[in-house]
Amino acid sequence: MSQSRKSTTEAAPLSFKTNGEASQMFRPSSNKIGWVHAQANKPGALFDLTVKDIHGYVVLYKQDCGNETDRFGELINQEVMMGQEIEVTVDNIRNAESIDLFLN
Repeated sequence: MSQSRKSTTEAAPLSFKTNGEASQMFRPSSNKIGWVHAQANKPGALFDLTVKDIHGYVVLYKQDCGNETDRFGELINQEVMMGQEIEVTVDNIRNAESIDLFLN
């Protein structure tokens, strides 16, 4: 049985590639993003994460997310407006070709 990429969330991941779109829209199911989880295709991946609200204001910016494994998780407890789309940007991906990002 092959191991597939799964997270603790029911929402589908936002997938980012080094040569693909850097930002995607996401509609939170609550008024807070508690955890950010990422899975990379290689160990040691690093990336920068930016979250903007519907008005384009940066509500979260984290540099050098990642660690020595292919998985990353961090409690962020970021307040957002429930039901309004936010823009999620993953850029400056290093040591990997792709990142799957889960927000819950």
